[in-house]
Amino acid sequence: MKKLFLIKFGSKFQLFWASFSKILLSIFFPKLCVNCGKYGQFLCADCAKDIEILKTPTCFYCGKISPNAKSCINCRARMKTELIAIIPAVRYDTGPMKEIIHQLKYCGVSELAEILGELVFQKIKDLDLGKNIILVPVPLNVKKKNIRGYNQAELLAKYLGDRLQCDFADVLVRCRNTASQTTLHRRERLLNLKNAFICLDSNAITGKTVLLVDDVATTGATLTECANVLKENGAKKIIGVVAARNL
Repeated sequence: MKKLFLIKFGSKFQLFWASFSKILLSIFFPKLCVNCGKYGQFLCADCAKDIEILKTPTCFYCGKISPNAKSCINCRARMKTELIAIIPAVRYDTGPMKEIIHQLKYCGVSELAEILGELVFQKIKDLDLGKNIILVPVPLNVKKKNIRGYNQAELLAKYLGDRLQCDFADVLVRCRNTASQTTLHRRERLLNLKNAFICLDSNAITGKTVLLVDDVATTGATLTECANVLKENGAKKIIGVVAARNL
């Protein structure tokens, strides 16, 4: 009887503490819209309306309309990439998206990964992506991951795995540090990333369709280098899915 009382009391106390903790967090760390500062949510409804959804599926490289955003054969050959497609959900340089990703990557607001993940999910949920799908995040430099406490691409991939009910495998590792990609052109980015990634577990991806997940794509160089490594390690096909396209 005493044991039963302790179990019931413990369960009620856990529920109470969970609720009380949320109240404390809301007082000392209130949710403010990262774009306009309005109280209540990390992204308010008004600012969410300004996100520019990329509706028309196109080849990532040349911009021609293409079913499922499949890359043109000539573009794939020219870019020397194993990526079947790169599918971005929204534009990076309009509305609140740039601030959302900045806050996610550099300010510790990890909850924003769910917003980005949902945008990606809504973009790809009805596409014919194939069967036997596994989600793989683009890896982050170990030092950066330790500073941030997480890899934003990994958070996105895990969220998508839950929504799509697909497997998740964190099999890629950045094996050497690279210079910042920000000011580099695509060719320079590819050279900068050459041999920067390795696959730790080829068995996890062999014969599978890999959805390679990242937050932002500009030239597609990082996705290309990762995809080529995945292909060398047995992936059947690789599709890049990203929250935002930096045009």
